[in-house]
Amino acid sequence: MMDIKLTVVERIILRNQYLILKKLDPDEAEQYEKLIAIVEDGYEHDFGQLAAAFSGDTMPEKDFAEVIDILDMYSALQRPRKKLGDKAAETEKAAVAFPGFDGNDERESRYMGYARFLVKNGRFADVELREKDFNSHIQRLPQYSRIVQRWKTLEPGVEPGQRHGMTAEQMRQVLHGDA
Repeated sequence: MMDIKLTVVERIILRNQYLILKKLDPDEAEQYEKLIAIVEDGYEHDFGQLAAAFSGDTMPEKDFAEVIDILDMYSALQRPRKKLGDKAAETEKAAVAFPGFDGNDERESRYMGYARFLVKNGRFADVELREKDFNSHIQRLPQYSRIVQRWKTLEPGVEPGQRHGMTAEQMRQVLHGDA
């Protein structure tokens, strides 16, 4: 836990910022209420929660690459679905919508933030999301690792950018394996 000291003025400023954020982001209102209580009541022991988003560590390059691979794969998976007939497209829509990352897991939470950043800033704006907040509420990295590996070995030697021309059968193979 971080050792954070705040003056009364800093606590007032933080409280006001959390009140504004609570209005701007109603989906996170409960979390902001908790933070407001911490600063209003001066729960110094819990001040570390105010800086939870600031771990002090930067995200390793391999983690950036993994998030990009996952979003690139979902972009590739969604393209063939858009070419399928209406009924088949609707059946596969849920399977290929990007579920997000677990916001309760430290590592996946960082991945979720970076994925949100990439989509919001246009890099993967075409990726359809299952949850608008990118929070799957369950760990997804082990599953993503398996399907990204299947996607990368779909056609050995093919450059990642060329994997966007998958057939519907290849798409199903990536999602479900050989089964």
